[in-house]
Amino acid sequence: MAARDQPRKDKLQPFIPSQPMPRTPPSEDCEWMRNAVSGRWHLFRKMTEEERIHLGRHPPRLEREPDPDIRRFIEEEEARPSSIIPVHHAAAPDPFHDLQLLRDLAIINEQTAKELGPLPEGGMPVREKRKPRLRPPDAMPVEACVNSQETDDMKIKQLAAAAIAASALAACQPAQLPEYKRNPHPKEHYEIIVTVVNAPGPLNAILGGAHYEAPNCFYSVAPSMGAGLSNPNHRKQIVFNRVSDSLWAGDFYADEMIDDDYGMAGGTCHWRLRSAGAVLRATGAKGETIYGVSLDAEQIRAQHSETTYFSKMGYPRDKVISDYKEAGQTNREWFGPTVADDALFTITLTVRKLAQ
Repeated sequence: MAARDQPRKDKLQPFIPSQPMPRTPPSEDCEWMRNAVSGRWHLFRKMTEEERIHLGRHPPRLEREPDPDIRRFIEEEEARPSSIIPVHHAAAPDPFHDLQLLRDLAIINEQTAKELGPLPEGGMPVREKRKPRLRPPDAMPVEACVNSQETDDMKIKQLAAAAIAASALAACQPAQLPEYKRNPHPKEHYEIIVTVVNAPGPLNAILGGAHYEAPNCFYSVAPSMGAGLSNPNHRKQIVFNRVSDSLWAGDFYADEMIDDDYGMAGGTCHWRLRSAGAVLRATGAKGETIYGVSLDAEQIRAQHSETTYFSKMGYPRDKVISDYKEAGQTNREWFGPTVADDALFTITLTVRKLAQ
């Protein structure tokens, strides 16, 4: 065994066991919560349903068992299921937000491939993983137990102080967001056109939207807990009119919002357009695949046109994932030469500025 593989016992931190939950029942407005690092229990006010969903502490139950490969990974790597299985879903699904994340990921992957080159044949080499050698619980020094017993009185006083603080915070509510002001006389008027070519079937359900944000301002969804920082954002629905079987047209304003001070961190909120796009389904029924396309603010102001390629395999719904969100690929070469053109269809998004 190499010297670097020898465990450094003198450098290991003392093992901190998880303490049992205190037997003292909390008040109706409080609850015990354990610190995942120190293993100690503290009193906090009960979180609202919105705070639990936002912090991921109240996820819905899994609709189905995880994939066998994922289950094997959990058992072999001793990973937490919540770290690799999507169990938390937003209370109100937002397909535009999900598609924006997929688009950002596609841009990052394209930039990475451009800077570092394509992946080697066969994928990246896999290095063997080694599990850390932790000190067993039996090796905990006796001094740690003695110190724990000597500080019981101090812990009781600390818990009492925490209970008083928790009761004082019980009246706190999640941040109430103001109604953002809209521009009564917008001038930057754009038309957005969606064109579908070689679709595997009808795409009769379409929904559009423009996304605005104020990146210089911040607010907390759960102020009493000091968590959940976010930027103000607003989504304006775009109404599309069907021009033909494969073409839809709608319009929106880039200067939809007005800069104003809403009492948030950052002072006056300066709004800007982030993106605009559309999502399409076969009929709009629940479970159908969602095809999304969007353009960012820079592309919109440049009156850019972009074509996105989609596979026909997931139409009208994916066989495994319900409401599957498909962002497609803007580069045809991503599918490779083995995929025929007839196995793909395209959605083109075009914008042009309208005269005032």
